Amino acid sequence: MNKEIKKILGQLDKGEISGKDAIKIVKELRTRNISYQKKASKIKIVIKDDGKKINIPAIPLSIAKLLVNIALKFSKIGIKHSKNVNEEWEKHIRNVLNEINLKELVDILRSCEPFDFVDISQNDGKTKVKITIL
Repeated sequence: MNKEIKKILGQLDKGEISGKDAIKIVKELRTRNISYQKKASKIKIVIKDDGKKINIPAIPLSIAKLLVNIALKFSKIGIKHSKNVNEEWEKHIRNVLNEINLKELVDILRSCEPFDFVDISQNDGKTKVKITIL
Protein backbone atom coordinates (compact mmCIF):
# COMPACT_ATOMS: atom_id res chain seq x y z
CA MET A 1 0.00 0.00 0.00
CA ASN A 2 2.86 2.42 0.74
CA LYS A 3 4.16 2.03 -2.82
CA GLU A 4 0.72 2.87 -4.19
CA ILE A 5 0.43 5.95 -1.98
CA LYS A 6 3.93 7.11 -3.05
CA LYS A 7 2.85 6.70 -6.67
CA ILE A 8 -0.28 8.78 -6.01
CA LEU A 9 1.79 11.48 -4.29
CA GLY A 10 4.17 11.47 -7.25
CA GLN A 11 1.26 11.98 -9.63
CA LEU A 12 0.00 14.79 -7.43
CA ASP A 13 3.46 16.38 -7.35
CA LYS A 14 3.72 16.24 -11.16
CA GLY A 15 0.25 17.78 -11.52
CA GLU A 16 -1.16 14.66 -13.15
CA ILE A 17 -4.02 14.53 -10.61
CA SER A 18 -5.67 17.09 -8.35
CA GLY A 19 -5.49 17.14 -4.54
CA LYS A 20 -9.14 16.10 -4.32
CA ASP A 21 -8.53 13.18 -6.66
CA ALA A 22 -5.48 12.09 -4.65
CA ILE A 23 -7.49 12.11 -1.41
CA LYS A 24 -10.30 10.17 -3.07
CA ILE A 25 -7.91 7.54 -4.46
CA VAL A 26 -6.11 7.10 -1.11
CA LYS A 27 -9.42 6.71 0.73
CA GLU A 28 -10.58 4.09 -1.77
CA LEU A 29 -7.24 2.32 -1.45
CA ARG A 30 -7.44 2.26 2.34
CA THR A 31 -11.06 1.02 2.27
CA ARG A 32 -10.16 -1.73 -0.18
CA ASN A 33 -7.17 -2.85 1.91
CA ILE A 34 -9.13 -2.80 5.19
CA SER A 35 -11.90 -4.95 3.74
CA TYR A 36 -9.37 -7.58 2.62
CA GLN A 37 -7.54 -7.84 5.94
CA LYS A 38 -8.06 -11.28 7.36
CA LYS A 39 -9.45 -11.28 10.88
CA ALA A 40 -8.55 -13.86 13.48
CA SER A 41 -10.95 -16.78 13.78
CA LYS A 42 -8.92 -19.75 15.05
CA ILE A 43 -6.29 -20.68 17.61
CA LYS A 44 -3.45 -23.14 17.02
CA ILE A 45 -1.16 -24.56 19.70
CA VAL A 46 2.19 -26.29 19.16
CA ILE A 47 4.30 -27.65 22.02
CA LYS A 48 7.72 -29.20 21.48
CA ASP A 49 9.66 -30.77 24.32
CA ASP A 50 12.83 -32.80 24.02
CA GLY A 51 11.96 -34.24 20.61
CA LYS A 52 8.28 -34.82 21.40
CA LYS A 53 5.71 -32.63 19.66
CA ILE A 54 2.09 -31.90 20.51
CA ASN A 55 0.39 -30.23 17.58
CA ILE A 56 -3.19 -29.18 18.31
CA PRO A 57 -4.89 -28.37 15.01
CA ALA A 58 -6.36 -24.92 14.52
CA ILE A 59 -9.78 -24.73 16.16
CA PRO A 60 -12.34 -21.93 15.94
CA LEU A 61 -12.15 -19.37 18.73
CA SER A 62 -15.77 -20.09 19.69
CA ILE A 63 -14.97 -23.78 20.34
CA ALA A 64 -11.80 -22.83 22.24
CA LYS A 65 -13.91 -20.48 24.38
CA LEU A 66 -16.40 -23.26 25.10
CA LEU A 67 -13.65 -25.71 26.08
CA VAL A 68 -11.95 -23.19 28.38
CA ASN A 69 -15.31 -22.38 30.01
CA ILE A 70 -15.83 -26.09 30.71
CA ALA A 71 -12.29 -26.38 32.10
CA LEU A 72 -12.88 -23.38 34.37
CA LYS A 73 -16.08 -24.92 35.76
CA PHE A 74 -14.33 -28.24 36.44
CA SER A 75 -11.37 -26.48 38.05
CA LYS A 76 -13.73 -24.72 40.48
CA ILE A 77 -15.22 -28.10 41.44
CA GLY A 78 -11.76 -29.65 41.72
CA ILE A 79 -10.52 -26.87 43.99
CA LYS A 80 -13.55 -27.26 46.24
CA HIS A 81 -12.82 -30.96 46.77
CA SER A 82 -9.03 -30.72 46.93
CA LYS A 83 -7.40 -31.69 50.21
CA ASN A 84 -4.23 -29.74 49.36
CA VAL A 85 -5.84 -26.28 49.13
CA ASN A 86 -6.71 -24.37 52.31
CA GLU A 87 -9.76 -22.06 52.53
CA GLU A 88 -7.77 -18.89 51.91
CA TRP A 89 -6.20 -20.25 48.72
CA GLU A 90 -9.53 -21.68 47.57
CA LYS A 91 -11.14 -18.25 47.93
CA HIS A 92 -8.24 -16.57 46.12
CA ILE A 93 -8.30 -19.07 43.24
CA ARG A 94 -12.08 -18.77 42.89
CA ASN A 95 -11.78 -14.96 42.72
CA VAL A 96 -9.15 -15.20 39.99
CA LEU A 97 -11.22 -17.70 37.99
CA ASN A 98 -14.33 -15.53 38.33
CA GLU A 99 -12.47 -12.52 36.92
CA ILE A 100 -11.64 -14.25 33.65
CA ASN A 101 -13.80 -12.74 30.91
CA LEU A 102 -13.46 -15.08 27.93
CA LYS A 103 -16.09 -13.29 25.86
CA GLU A 104 -14.13 -10.06 26.01
CA LEU A 105 -10.87 -11.83 25.20
CA VAL A 106 -12.35 -13.67 22.20
CA ASP A 107 -13.97 -10.47 20.92
CA ILE A 108 -10.62 -8.69 21.07
CA LEU A 109 -8.83 -11.57 19.35
CA ARG A 110 -11.45 -11.64 16.57
CA SER A 111 -10.87 -7.94 15.87
CA CYS A 112 -7.15 -8.55 15.22
CA GLU A 113 -5.26 -9.82 12.24
CA PRO A 114 -3.51 -13.19 12.71
CA PHE A 115 -0.50 -13.03 15.06
CA ASP A 116 1.67 -15.09 17.41
CA PHE A 117 -0.01 -14.84 20.81
CA VAL A 118 2.66 -16.78 22.72
CA ASP A 119 6.10 -17.79 21.46
CA ILE A 120 8.36 -19.17 24.19
CA SER A 121 11.63 -21.07 23.69
CA GLN A 122 14.08 -22.26 26.29
CA ASN A 123 17.77 -21.56 25.79
CA ASP A 124 18.54 -25.17 24.94
CA GLY A 125 16.06 -25.01 22.03
CA LYS A 126 14.54 -28.33 23.04
CA THR A 127 11.39 -26.84 24.54
CA LYS A 128 9.05 -24.51 22.69
CA VAL A 129 5.47 -23.36 23.19
CA LYS A 130 3.74 -21.44 20.44
CA ILE A 131 0.14 -20.26 20.39
CA THR A 132 -0.93 -18.61 17.16
CA ILE A 133 -4.13 -16.73 16.49
CA LEU A 134 -5.12 -17.44 12.88
